[in-house]
Amino acid sequence: YLIYHRDSIISQEDLIRALWPDSRRIDPVTSLKTLIYRTRKLLQEYGFPKGSRSAIHVKNSTFRWWPQLPCEIDLVHFNALYDRCMAIPQDSSELPTQETLGLFQEAFTLYGGHFLMDYTYEPWVVPVQERYRRTYRALTARYLKLLMRAGEYESAVKTSRAALRLEPYDNFFHEALLRA
Repeated sequence: YLIYHRDSIISQEDLIRALWPDSRRIDPVTSLKTLIYRTRKLLQEYGFPKGSRSAIHVKNSTFRWWPQLPCEIDLVHFNALYDRCMAIPQDSSELPTQETLGLFQEAFTLYGGHFLMDYTYEPWVVPVQERYRRTYRALTARYLKLLMRAGEYESAVKTSRAALRLEPYDNFFHEALLRA
């Protein structure tokens, strides 16, 4: 939650609501403090700094992922690639270049599956997951159109099959597979 909302300062109340929306814990503040403590310890085991430079910054009952902490977040890279891919004109009569197709392939490599798939029932995850499903679908649809225009039918088949593994009931991907 904090990494996803890394540019925000999250109040204690909002964080408790996000993590335990239906909970009637006797002392949610203590539960949150315990969770933060354990998470910091776990992060230290993976080489994250401790103390004032900890990955999780706490100040005046607010929480945030420490912005100066150097780390790479795949969602940030995926979003940047998505923006670049969607800026490519799709109605052009020119065939897509290998560089253009490579941008899409790089984005698919980063995507790797739906957002926090193992946490589908967490209320804060559901809207984020749905947003990235739509993003993935739009990106894949555009890529398939480029592949078909370029006559890259084998790549279109592979892409359609990969999309169907994630979205087995999406008619667009079934139709794309049949067209390829």
